[in-house]
Amino acid sequence: MTIGPLVAAGPGAAVADVAQLMLVHDIGCVPVCDEEGRLLGIVTDRDLATRVLGERLSYDIPVSAVMTPQVHTCRENDDVRAVEDIMCREQIRRMPVVDDCDCLCGFISLADLARHAGNDLTESEMAHVVEGVSRSK
Repeated sequence: MTIGPLVAAGPGAAVADVAQLMLVHDIGCVPVCDEEGRLLGIVTDRDLATRVLGERLSYDIPVSAVMTPQVHTCRENDDVRAVEDIMCREQIRRMPVVDDCDCLCGFISLADLARHAGNDLTESEMAHVVEGVSRSK
């Protein structure tokens, strides 16, 4: 499934197919969306390693069985500092951006924040975000 230029999976997609999407598109996470594009959850390469490989589950199980359903999101017009705070507090490297109907619009990443460091964030604030996201839980 693609949503505009975004790659996504439906909740019934096999984890093997989701892993293939990650490989083909060189991405580390795949959003799980319903048919209308509403975000239902997210699956990361780490989820596949720990929840599928680590628990020796079948590669044919639906991605909904291993996705993270409670996903922190932001809106397109959210203040960059508020997004930075959530990413730091929750240790999120990639945050989905949704519209008012909870449909996926895109992602904001640490790299995106770094590119805006000169505009909206100071270098010190960006260093704080990277440190917060990277700390051990």
